[in-house]
Amino acid sequence: MYCTNCGKENKNESKFCVACGHPLVIPEAKTQQMPQERVGSEQAVTMEKGKDGKHKLPFLIGGTVVVLAMATGGVVGTRYYLEHQEEIRQQKHAEYVTAVQDWKIEIDQTKDQYRWSQEDEDTYTEMSDKLNRLLGRECDVDEMDDQESLIEEQKSAIEDFYLTLAESNKEQIEAKAEEFQNMELKMLTQADEQMIADCSSTVETALMQEDYQTAWEKLDAWEEVVMLASCDYDDYQVSVSQYDLSDYPDIKLYVDVADQNGDFVDGLPADAFFVNEKRTIDGEFSRAALMTAAKLNEYDGISIGLVADVSGSMQEYMEDAKSAMNAFVGSVQFDKGDEIELVEFSSDSYICQYFTNDQKLITNAVNSMTPYGSTRLYDTLINEIARINSQASAKCVIGFTDGYDNESVNTAEDVVNIATASNVPVFLIGIGADLDASSLNYIAESTGGIYRNISDVESLEEVYASIYAQEKNVYLLEYTASEPDNLDNALYTDIYVRTEEGLGGNQSGYQIEPMNFFENMYNKFLVAGIDCQTKGERNMLDSGLIVTSEEAYANADYLAYQCQASIDQGGVGSKDSSTFEVLVDYDVIDVERDEDGYILYGMCNYDVSHERMYSKANALEKEKVAMAYGSVDDNTMFWFETNITNYEKLRLVKDTDGKWKFSTRAYERRDGGDAIVCNEVYQAVME
Repeated sequence: MYCTNCGKENKNESKFCVACGHPLVIPEAKTQQMPQERVGSEQAVTMEKGKDGKHKLPFLIGGTVVVLAMATGGVVGTRYYLEHQEEIRQQKHAEYVTAVQDWKIEIDQTKDQYRWSQEDEDTYTEMSDKLNRLLGRECDVDEMDDQESLIEEQKSAIEDFYLTLAESNKEQIEAKAEEFQNMELKMLTQADEQMIADCSSTVETALMQEDYQTAWEKLDAWEEVVMLASCDYDDYQVSVSQYDLSDYPDIKLYVDVADQNGDFVDGLPADAFFVNEKRTIDGEFSRAALMTAAKLNEYDGISIGLVADVSGSMQEYMEDAKSAMNAFVGSVQFDKGDEIELVEFSSDSYICQYFTNDQKLITNAVNSMTPYGSTRLYDTLINEIARINSQASAKCVIGFTDGYDNESVNTAEDVVNIATASNVPVFLIGIGADLDASSLNYIAESTGGIYRNISDVESLEEVYASIYAQEKNVYLLEYTASEPDNLDNALYTDIYVRTEEGLGGNQSGYQIEPMNFFENMYNKFLVAGIDCQTKGERNMLDSGLIVTSEEAYANADYLAYQCQASIDQGGVGSKDSSTFEVLVDYDVIDVERDEDGYILYGMCNYDVSHERMYSKANALEKEKVAMAYGSVDDNTMFWFETNITNYEKLRLVKDTDGKWKFSTRAYERRDGGDAIVCNEVYQAVME
């Protein structure tokens, strides 16, 4: 119902306008009745208008009857309001109270949009109770204005409270979101990353829309993720067993995951692994994108150096040993990339079959082995460790022997030093009782392998199988290093494992030095060089380690030119070659930047067994001959065992295919000393 005086809308049951007090139902005006007959008998009454436009009340002179004018509604309403003023005020106050109560209900319906602290709850309860008391208190008409003023103050206080609450919620949400974004989330899975991205986006949108409830809900989900991702898990023991930098900047990490009992944790999915990386110790970690995260057994291959004792004392065991080796070879996963190099040793060492994944070639090589001579285990192990270290895969050396080492120049400790520096585990199997079990066990345990002693060769197959299973029970993590051209700074990695079941573990601060890359490249170069002694110089040209451009073949400073020249001169060795080299030690002495490449200064130490005429022998070899035989003819042939050190300067450049390769080599020592040094002659045996 609308007021006819001011136009204000009012409730239908209201009698007076809440705005102006005007009656909404006008009482019928009382008028003085004139007798009908007299009204009809008199002349018409004319209502004149005054200057203000209102009708004036006419009077009839001379005993005529006075006609009473109808009062206007405003005059009657005003008189009625004055007569019923208290009743109208009480009704108006009651409607005000109802309106405030409705407002209170409406504003309280927004409570769930905010996050309340206990202090907020207490404060608001106190304010709400005060308002309710004011609304429920009865008062006289003359007290109503004061009471309504107090109610309005309390309303304003509540409105201000809600505004403050909204601002507080916004500030808290923004602060929490910033805190979560800045947290170091070490155990963050790929699923977590997606969840955080979703939460962050939703929170930002909700804040813009002042939808604090949705923002809080997403913030709670975000907090759950970051709390789990920032925890330290110790359910699993995580360790890097090996790594490979052959295809740098692509890096391969071979990771072992064991439970509290030391047992391998099988069946971990790819998204359970993640790697954080940084390039300086004070830098910030960033998540590396894993190209591969899978159990090695299911994805990639392993390189195995199989070292077999073929000394004369193995005569009675030889056929059974061949049978066990062939059974082992038959179980190898060549289709997954496994490869084997077969090496036999007795008085000397011979590579029966270079690394291959052709089972038939290895089987033929095994079947061709013939027992003879003494036992040269340590030298053979050292050479095979150096050789296998050049392979771009997980790797191990497995060897068996039936006796004491009685030929090697090197010792068991030398084997351990070389193996641990190269991170290559050595597994050894002793056959029978007449052997140096203490030294074999020392080598195996010190390098991360195991030693097993068996009483009969038939057990060899079982041991091979257990070693193979152990080496395949690792996970391969492969990713591309950040700053791929940065070979000047170390690379620091944290490796994490976390499952959906809430189990996990990590290895923190695993460090890979750029020097490891240079050492790996130098090692591959040296091994390829040794192979050239027995396989031919073509091996170096086909290795992918040296630049083989048109310019390289035409320039005498280049390795390609030097290798081709050796081939042209017939520089090819064979099994009957009079030279046997063991790469005892090698070191990258220094590396320096050279325009767009690097200059590498290397040292390599060899034990060389070779046949040579006395007239061609060096001074130390002749001295050894004189001590053993006195004066001899120049044409007398001797078998020398000599230790030689070479110093080399090589240039490493990035080739057109994007791979780092050696372009030039010179026998040059940085300090100006001799580049080729004969250190010692162990023996000279007259042929």
